[in-house]
Amino acid sequence: MSNRHHVSPPALSNISPTNYCHFCFSEIFPHEPKFKCDLCNKSFHLPCGSQMLCETIDRPPNLDTYCNFCYCEIFPFACIDVTDDDIFFSPLAENDEPSDIVNQTFSFIDPEDNIINLNHNKGDYSESQLNEEINKNLSKKSLSVLNFNCRSLNKNFQPTIDFLLSLENKVDILTFTETFVKKDDEELLNFFKIAGYKGPYLDCRETKRGGSAIFVNENYEVNQRPDLRVEGLENVFIEIKCTSNAKPLIIGTIYRTGAIKFECFLNSLDSLLANLSNKKLDVILTGDLNVNLLKNTCQAREYTNLLNSFGFLQLITTATRRVEGSVDSLIDHIITNITTSFTTAGTILAQIGTSDHLPCFSIFRNCSCHFSDPTHNTIFDYSNFKADKFIKDIKLESSWSYKSSLIPDNEKFNK
Repeated sequence: MSNRHHVSPPALSNISPTNYCHFCFSEIFPHEPKFKCDLCNKSFHLPCGSQMLCETIDRPPNLDTYCNFCYCEIFPFACIDVTDDDIFFSPLAENDEPSDIVNQTFSFIDPEDNIINLNHNKGDYSESQLNEEINKNLSKKSLSVLNFNCRSLNKNFQPTIDFLLSLENKVDILTFTETFVKKDDEELLNFFKIAGYKGPYLDCRETKRGGSAIFVNENYEVNQRPDLRVEGLENVFIEIKCTSNAKPLIIGTIYRTGAIKFECFLNSLDSLLANLSNKKLDVILTGDLNVNLLKNTCQAREYTNLLNSFGFLQLITTATRRVEGSVDSLIDHIITNITTSFTTAGTILAQIGTSDHLPCFSIFRNCSCHFSDPTHNTIFDYSNFKADKFIKDIKLESSWSYKSSLIPDNEKFNK
C-alpha cells in the first residue's frame, strides 16, 4: 500500500506549495524528482510532466522552464504537441544540442501570422483617443467594433446614441449584452432602430433578462447565422460578406449569465470554437463572459487556454467594470482569430447611461469586407423657412451623412 498522501484541492491552502504537485494534487516526497515552473513558481512531480525534462540534461543557464499553463499564456499561438498528462514544455529533447533549440522548436512560427504585438493595445482610451484611432485607420479599409454591456437597452438607448454622436466617424459593428429585450417584443424592436445600421439581430430568448444584440453598418451585406448558435449560452451570430477572394467574416456576441456553471459554459464555448475552426472562418466574438481575466484563477487560465488552443486571442487587457467599493474586473471581452489585421483595442473611459460597465473596442485594418456605399439624397424642407435654422443646416451639411443618420426622423426635418 502506498504511503503517498493525496491532497484534495479544497485543502491546498493549508499545505506548503512546494510539498505537493499542482497537477496530481499528491504529496511530493523529498527523494522524488520534481520541477518548479520559473514563472508561477509551482512545483510538480517530474513524472507528471514531460519525460524529456530530467536533471541529466545540460540545459543552458538562461533557458527558463515553464509549465504548460504558463507557456500557453506567454506564447498563445505556438503549437505544442502535448498529451493530457504532459504539462511541461522544454525545447530540449535528449541528446539535442543547445544550438538546435531555435531550429527544432520555433522554425514553424511565422511572426507575421501567429504573433500579435500587444504594444498596440494601450489599455484605456478616452473618447478623443478613440476618435484618433478611428480616423487614423480610415484609409486602411478598417473595420471597427464596439462592445458594450448596456444593462437594459431600453433604459440606456438614448445615452448610447449620444455617445455615438460624440464620435467623428461611424463605428462599423455595435454589439450589446444584457439588452433585456425579447426577440418577439415587436414594439421595442421598432424603437431600437438606429438609422445607418442594420439590426438589431437578437438571440432567441423567452425571458426578458440578459440578451445579446448586434447592429451592423448598413453598407455591409449581412446574413444571419442561426446555425452557429450553441446551447447553454445567450448568443447571436451574423456573417458579413467579403470580397470574392476572401472568407466571410463571422461576428458573434455572447452573454453568459451567472446561472450558467463554468463547466457548462466552457463545454459550450469549446463546441463553438471547434465548429468555427473546422469551418476555417475569420471570427470576431464579443460579449460579457463573466470570467474576470484580471485574476489569475483556475477558471481564467482554463478559459484562456481554451481560446489559445483554437488560435483565438482575447484583446482587452484592462478593467471593463469599475465600481466604487468593489474589485475591478475584466469580464467584457473581444476575441478573434484574425491576427494579421488587428491594429488596436482597448477599454473606453466613458460612462454611458446607468450601466456600470465600460464599453470596449477593437479596430482591424485591411479588411476584405464587401462595402458598397449607396447613394443618399438629403432632403431639406423649408416650407416654414427660418433664417437661423437655414444657417444652422448649412453649417451641419458637411457632417450630415453620418451624424444626422443617428437622429430620429422627426427631429431631422422640420415638417
